[in-house]
Amino acid sequence: MVLIFFAVYNGIKEVDHRLIERVRTLGGGKWVLLREVYVPSVTAWVLGNLKVAVGFAFTGAVVGEFVASSRGLGYLLQFAQSTYNAALSIALIVLIMTFVVILFALAERLERRLLRWRYDR
Repeated sequence: MVLIFFAVYNGIKEVDHRLIERVRTLGGGKWVLLREVYVPSVTAWVLGNLKVAVGFAFTGAVVGEFVASSRGLGYLLQFAQSTYNAALSIALIVLIMTFVVILFALAERLERRLLRWRYDR
């Protein structure tokens, strides 16, 4: 949540003031500025940080299961470590890393689809 807040904040702050002036000069009001300038800027920042947030969220869930749960990947990892089962520990770590990479790739695909204007150069 904090990452998204700062993404929105930076997206608004990083808008080029010359662009705002040009839109106003051409007769654009508040709604045109919002739709054509601020929303694309904020969307780019939010989707850029979404990749990081998704990875942190999944990792946080696994750590939460590791600390205080009786089921889930984190619990299974804690169990494997407590029984010195190295093969299961490594397999679970690889599984968690793979899942985070898949989530990252899905977020990247969503970003490329929603921000086509940024990548069509």
